[in-house]
Amino acid sequence: GGAGEGPLVPCLMGASLRGVGVEALLDSVVALLPAPEDRPAPSLTYGPPEATKVLTRGVEDPLVALCFKVAHDPHRGALAYLRIYQGMLGKGMVLAGAGTGSNLAGAPGGGGSGGGKGGGD
Repeated sequence: GGAGEGPLVPCLMGASLRGVGVEALLDSVVALLPAPEDRPAPSLTYGPPEATKVLTRGVEDPLVALCFKVAHDPHRGALAYLRIYQGMLGKGMVLAGAGTGSNLAGAPGGGGSGGGKGGGD
């Protein structure tokens, strides 16, 4: 087959530690991937199936996030990587794990609801 007979898959390469290709990658994400508003809102099921709730993605709504990785940094301690579905994460916030009840503290200082972006997909 020739060009134009099938889907094209972009392939981007770079070196993030040196900052090579990072800007091109971010520009490609914005240009090629759908915006969160163009996709269906995610839903959350916690408990029985009838407890399913469609999330709003609003920054004023309660925080809903998924911690997908915890890493240890020798200078900063435990670092938690979160995907924020709804709400806003602020400095000094303490989050409770829905499944375990364990606490996850935000960066020290401040408080309240400032300092983070939410609502992204």
